[in-house]
Amino acid sequence: MVAEIPFVLLVAGAALVGLWWSNFFYDHGIKHWQSRKVGHFFGGCAALFAAFLFDYWLIPTILAGLFT
Repeated sequence: MVAEIPFVLLVAGAALVGLWWSNFFYDHGIKHWQSRKVGHFFGGCAALFAAFLFDYWLIPTILAGLFT
């Protein structure tokens, strides 16, 4: 389970980078619905990473709960 810590950081990083880019675009004049699409894209990437990277079902569930 300790060996999957880099995967946790990758998934959390993808979600947080998506939030950062979404806010960056919104602050620089991109329409709200377009900037939200950027955030949802990175959130989807994080969910996809979680589905493919983790062997144990509980870790993605915990990550999803932490981001909710």
